[in-house]
Amino acid sequence: AEISFNITVKAKKAGEYGDSSTSSAFKSGVSTVTYVSEEDLEAKRTHFLGSKEPLVVEDEETYRKRTDLHLIDWAVYLFLASFLTLVPFGVSMGAYKDLEKLQSKKAKKTQ
Repeated sequence: AEISFNITVKAKKAGEYGDSSTSSAFKSGVSTVTYVSEEDLEAKRTHFLGSKEPLVVEDEETYRKRTDLHLIDWAVYLFLASFLTLVPFGVSMGAYKDLEKLQSKKAKKTQ
């Protein structure tokens, strides 16, 4: 049988923990987890959880900014990108058509 646990740790403030030898909140390295299995209640099992990286804790606002879909930002970006692409294209196509008309009038006059 598979047993899982969810553990919630609330940090007092945002930052990196375990990034120095003086940090007491989190020590990078190996943690030992000892437990008793369902199959054999007498035998204790030990596992090791390793982490060489410091524990990074974000405040709620930073987490929301990082995980948000930013729909308004993307909509504004796409609108401006389209506007800055399509307006010059439309102007150049209009000028090209005017040039073609002028050239056809010139060709008719020379005939």
